[in-house]
This record gives sequence, structure tokens and C-alpha cells, in this order.
Amino acid sequence: PGAGGGVYNTGVAPLVGEWSHLAIVHTGSAWRLYRNGVQVYVQGAVVTNTPTTSFYINNLFLYGLATHRAFKIEEFRVWESVRTATEIRDNMHLTLTGSEAGLKAYYQFNEVSGNAMDKIGGRDLTLHNGTNQIASTVSVAKGVSFTSFVNGTGVYNFTGTGCSLNFAGTIPSGEVSVYRLEGTPSSPALSGNSAYSRYYWVINNYGTNAGLSVTPTFTLGANVVNLEDVNNPTNMILNKRPTNSNGAWTQITGTSADRPTGNVTFSSISSFSEFGISSNSITPLPITLLGLKGRRVEGTEEVKLEWTTSAEINNKGFEIQVSDNAQTYKTISFVESKGNHTTIQSYNHTTIQPYDSYYRLRQVDFDGSFSYSPVVFVEGVAGKVLVYPNPNNGTFTVLVGKSPLTPEGGKVRLFNGQGIEMPLTLSFLGQGVTISPSGLGAFPAGVYFLHTVVAGKVKVTKVIIER
Repeated sequence: PGAGGGVYNTGVAPLVGEWSHLAIVHTGSAWRLYRNGVQVYVQGAVVTNTPTTSFYINNLFLYGLATHRAFKIEEFRVWESVRTATEIRDNMHLTLTGSEAGLKAYYQFNEVSGNAMDKIGGRDLTLHNGTNQIASTVSVAKGVSFTSFVNGTGVYNFTGTGCSLNFAGTIPSGEVSVYRLEGTPSSPALSGNSAYSRYYWVINNYGTNAGLSVTPTFTLGANVVNLEDVNNPTNMILNKRPTNSNGAWTQITGTSADRPTGNVTFSSISSFSEFGISSNSITPLPITLLGLKGRRVEGTEEVKLEWTTSAEINNKGFEIQVSDNAQTYKTISFVESKGNHTTIQSYNHTTIQPYDSYYRLRQVDFDGSFSYSPVVFVEGVAGKVLVYPNPNNGTFTVLVGKSPLTPEGGKVRLFNGQGIEMPLTLSFLGQGVTISPSGLGAFPAGVYFLHTVVAGKVKVTKVIIER
């Protein structure tokens, strides 16, 4: 290839009929291609061309013709730092928050229509050639991951994931990554009469050995496992299928189940993949919680919590719990159950909380048993960035919540729609900072993105400049 660009034929064939995670890394001396966390190609003759205006996804100008390939895409991430194999593996099945160090642009393609929005701000993608949005089936969700180097037999606990693996016989002799994802896996549905639908798991073996002998234990949560499954753990089903295939499930039988801890152990497996847990029990689970959502009522200190259930048996109600650190919680209210049902029921609760807070439900049965919902975060008023006037003529004021923005308390940067940083003059006066162009000339009319760093977090606000 020439000095301004080039085409590399990696010789790496796509994995037909399944999702693949691809990462292209420029180290400064080489290009590296990773597929599903494993390096499959390296090119030492580096083209150092860096795009300064636009870039394209699925666009190849070859022999005078613009060509395109038909494929599905779940997410697209651009980093300004060199990603290591470990960093690629740790995040490949997890959605991001947008505040990760080195993350330059982030597209989730969740929009119903229109352009693909950049979650970082300022670099939206224009969709061409009949591109359309469809429901995703890939195993990517909010969650946690943990990686261990497995070089011996025994029990390995994968911190934070609710998974431990007991290795016997052949061992991986390399890294094993466990991902606990929130929600339920894509169709087909898990086997059995009911699903434990709070989490599912993906486990990847990056070691040199296959043909393993592993006894897996998963933690579903305190008091989540029903008594029939505790007394007859063979009712419990570990559903297993190849990661990213969206194919049929095979079943592994449970060997033990504990209600207080929520630990369930299954028969030995010989390989890793995607896992979901269900039950053949004829006793319905005490409650099926479809989700908890939290949002701030615009312009107020009110927080509204909303959740939905599809089934409730012997449910007394829900304690509303709040925390400022996601570690220590206190109960602030109680919402009674709407009674036994197998239909969709909706609940809501409003509380006053001006600060960043974490919320969860503590669901309580009449027999005293309980379980917790996933945690949701609601940003405080104190962290909300206010821009006024907006639209404006290029001079505007920034206020962070009800607190003054001082030179020591925050940092502001302004980018145009092409992602180019604009030179600013900052005047810290009173409760906020007044922003105006630096040097000669004014900001051209258009849409800009203000990046405000407050307490170590980047908050992006759209600013419209009119002439």
C-alpha cells in the first residue's frame, strides 16, 4: 500500500452463521487483528495515515469501484489508546458506560431510525445504502467480567461474576474469562418450566488445552432458588450452547442447590460457552421481575422508580433501598404486592434525592425469604450540566447543578460536529463559566458538543450555535 492508505488481505475468513468480535489495533509498528479475543493476523508494514475528517464502516474503494459487504453489526468502538489482548477480552461481551479512559467514539446502533448516535458525543454516523435496524441476538449486555490464569487443578473463584469453576484432570493452561450478563439470552428459550432470568453467563477458554473436566457453580442470589429445587437439585438445568451461535441449547443436570446463598452446582462439563439456568420444577418461582428502571423527573429533585413483574407467588412486597456508594443500602419505603398473578403488573415509586444514588428492590415473601433486584443508578441534580442560553450566538454560560463551576472543580472542552476541538476563552464568574471563542473570528453556526469533566466523569451536552 501507498503512504496515504492501503488494503490488507488478512486471509482471515468470517465465522459463518455466528457473531464475531473483531478488534483492529495499531501499535505504532504493526496492525493486529483479533477475532473473539485471539490474535489472528499481524501486518508489520504500517500505513500511518490518520483520518482527519470522516471515516467509513463497510466501505472499500477497490479498482475504482466502491464495494460493500452485507453483515450485521452490534457495536462499534474507537479507542485512542493501544488495546491489549487482556483489555479486549475483558470488555468484548460488556456494554460500556462511555466514561472509560481512552474511549474516543462509541456506537450501539440502538436508535429506531435515523443516524447512529455517538455515545461519547460529536461523531454521529450517517447510515447509507438501505441500512436498517433489527433486534440483536448477540451476547453483549451490561455486566461484569473476571479473568484468571488457570494452571492447576482445584477451585477458581471468578470475583464478582457469581461463578466458580472446579478443575480436575486436563486444565486450560492459560487465561479463562467469565462474563456475567444481566437479563436473559436470546431465543430459543431456555428449557424447562421456568427460567432464572436475572443473569446469564459466557465463559471463554484462552488456554492451550481443550477436553476439560470442570464442575461449575453459579450464584443466583440469596433466597432466589425455590424450595422444590433445593430438595430436588436434579430439577435444575444448566443450558449450554456455543458462544455467539444463537443455536439450540443442550442441558446439564444440577447436583446441589442452596437457598440461603443461591449457589447451584451442576454436573461436569468439558468445554466453555454460553450458559443460562432454568428449572423443571412445577412450583413457580416466587416472583419474575422483568426489570427495574430509575429516572430523574426533569428539572427536579424527584427520582421515579418503575418496575414490572410477570408472575408473583407468595410475594409480600418490595422494599425500596438506596445507596450513595453501591455498597451500603438503607430502606426508604415499602410497596405492597398486587397479589398472586401470572400476568404483567407494573409498579412505581417516587422519592426525593438530589444527589447521585444507586437503587435496588428487596423483594420479600410472606415466609420471610427475600431476594434483590439488579441495581440502577440515577444521576443527581448536583451533577447535571446546564448550558444557557441554548441555542446561542457562540457565547454561553455553563453551570453544574446548583454548584459553581470553578477552574479547580471542572474542565470544559468544546467539539464541532466533525470532532475537532474548538479554542475557547473561559471566564469564571459567579456560579458558572462563560465560554466564548478564543482568538479571531466566531464559532460557525452548527451543532457542537460540550465535554464537562466533573468529579472525574465526562458529561456531554449538545450546544447549538445560530447566526
